[in-house]
Amino acid sequence: MSSSLSVHDLVLERHGVELARDINFDLADGQRMAVVGPNGCGKSTLLDVVAGVLPVESGSLDLHGNLVGVLDQMPGHGQSESIGAWISDRVGVTAATEKMEKAATALTISDSSETAEAYDDALKSWLALGGADLEERLERMLAEMHLEVPLAQRVGELSGGQRAKVGLAAILLSRFDVLCLDEPTNNLDEESLAWLEEFLLRRKGPLLVVSHDRALLTQLSTHVLEFDPALERVHMFSGGYDAWRAERQRDLDAAQGDFDDYQRQRQELKVQADRVRRSAARGVSTAKRKKSKGENLDHRVYGANLEGATANASKARDLERRADKLEEKREPRKQWQLRIAFPVADTDPRVLATATSATVSRGSRQIGPLSFTIAHGDRIAVTGPNGSGKSTIVKLLAGKLSPDSGEIAIPHPELIAVLDQDRQLPAADNLFAAAETMMPDLTAAELRSLLAKFGLGPDDLNKKPNVLSWGERTRLILATITQQPTRLLILDEPTNHLDLLAVEQIESALAEYLGAMIVVTHDRQLQQTLSFDRHWQVDHDGQFNDLDAS
Repeated sequence: MSSSLSVHDLVLERHGVELARDINFDLADGQRMAVVGPNGCGKSTLLDVVAGVLPVESGSLDLHGNLVGVLDQMPGHGQSESIGAWISDRVGVTAATEKMEKAATALTISDSSETAEAYDDALKSWLALGGADLEERLERMLAEMHLEVPLAQRVGELSGGQRAKVGLAAILLSRFDVLCLDEPTNNLDEESLAWLEEFLLRRKGPLLVVSHDRALLTQLSTHVLEFDPALERVHMFSGGYDAWRAERQRDLDAAQGDFDDYQRQRQELKVQADRVRRSAARGVSTAKRKKSKGENLDHRVYGANLEGATANASKARDLERRADKLEEKREPRKQWQLRIAFPVADTDPRVLATATSATVSRGSRQIGPLSFTIAHGDRIAVTGPNGSGKSTIVKLLAGKLSPDSGEIAIPHPELIAVLDQDRQLPAADNLFAAAETMMPDLTAAELRSLLAKFGLGPDDLNKKPNVLSWGERTRLILATITQQPTRLLILDEPTNHLDLLAVEQIESALAEYLGAMIVVTHDRQLQQTLSFDRHWQVDHDGQFNDLDAS
């Protein structure tokens, strides 16, 4: 049976605020649609509406009887359930099991046709959701993902990359016809990225994906749905990501050209009208002046001068009417961009950090020993499989963890800025209060202006920190870093949760930064753009290698 969905004249709202309208598209088997646009435009809201997490406020959504599954941006964050229990709940097997057990108990009390039918229905539902072999399929999928953790381990104890894998396992194990994936590559290692691409390319059902991973979108998408504030539309494009980017630029250029032509024609007509009106005024003035001086002026010449002036005045009005009747072309809105630069401190110490045989334990695993020196200008990429300890190394360098053995020395912590994986914010009543804590030297007016530059406007300032989106958290921390002159940036997956334009701005800012940097990233294009001269590789077993990037 084929799968499809249809969306017509859909209006998206969140917390009573309209985000977008006039959304129309049809998606069939084998079609994979990239959903793109700036943060806050409604991409995640669209996925939630399609998946039934949020109601349809206006317009229509027809799933043609298909079941939809959704993967959110940070699956399993803060969960205390075991991996097995959490996935069973996510795929619907837990609820189906409870319903079947309840029906079985009722059947032992009364074997009426009604209770027997209820049990049969519950059993069919449980089997359809894959309850009979869920654990076996789960273990096989986690093995394919190279996630070697016991199913009894709590989800909240996993690393960000491991949680990403567990979330993917839940959605991919489900018997859903349509998949909605929100940033599915966040924190995934290279091996898992390759596996995910292959899996999704093999899958036949319709797919909607929101991602900052340009390589994934290029490889995967057959269609693009763009939330475009510049042209004030939500536009469906039949073609892949690269083809969409080229067409979008052509559309923007054409819209700007139409506006420029409109402005030029209007201005030319206005200038002509002004010139003719001034000529008319001069003609009338000259004729009246000569007559008032008693000059011997033939009354026919005088009349002709006045008639010519009147005709010119009429011509000027005609030209202005032509200008007003031109089809109005609106200038494309300038899309908000995260314009960012990382300032460099005047102080230039020779050594920024050292590690001497430092180790730290994580459960039964030991990470390290770490031995290195970080000097001015070092550009270090940190890679390794999920759960290997990359984010733990970041926490050691940030001073949030102490080594169990050996030594980590940070001579100038005031010259270091950190963006950690968890995007942690200080406890505060709202976003603005958190920003005041993070940037105490700025006045309230300066703080509001800075936050606005990072896309955090008046409507965001009263939000509780725990309800901020991951993109909003990332932008707040980046805003803080831009106010702190540094000599070393330590960034854990800096492009996660940001829209594509912001990702490109981050790339540009990092490429121009003159200090040292340590970057944990699985963003393949970012790795290519930045010229890393060293490579820290962390193996599955926590072994650390400091290599030349070449």
